[in-house]
Amino acid sequence: MYMNEEKSIFSLEIDNKGAETIRSIYRIARLFFGIAAVGEILIVFYTLRNYWLFRSFPKEEDPGYYWYLRLDIIYVITYSALFFLQLFYMLKYTGMSKRSLEINDSHLLNSSFKWMYKNFVIGVILSLLTAAYFIYLFISGR
Repeated sequence: MYMNEEKSIFSLEIDNKGAETIRSIYRIARLFFGIAAVGEILIVFYTLRNYWLFRSFPKEEDPGYYWYLRLDIIYVITYSALFFLQLFYMLKYTGMSKRSLEINDSHLLNSSFKWMYKNFVIGVILSLLTAAYFIYLFISGR
């Protein structure tokens, strides 16, 4: 058992049902990562294809559409990169939690919470990014 100089706030006991729930979350997270990865790759491919088809659209013809194409590609690539990072953090959290149960290590379980926190922070950033993007779309009339 790992000796920690920090004083514990409270004791936590996880029964078999709790342990199985953590294992289930890990399995679902892995499945979701695979499905989401395929979806995000398709979205990026579709956006890049549209950008490639319309990249020579003249700015003078419709300045709003010209800038929309450029902002859209930036948004999609930024969102996708952050989304993959969020998925990675979720997998790290669930993997460490599952591993901590297998080896009965409370320190490892506590350490896994930093990955859950990082996952949460990226989720907030993604929400703000999406809100800003849709505010732009609303204001620009796109």
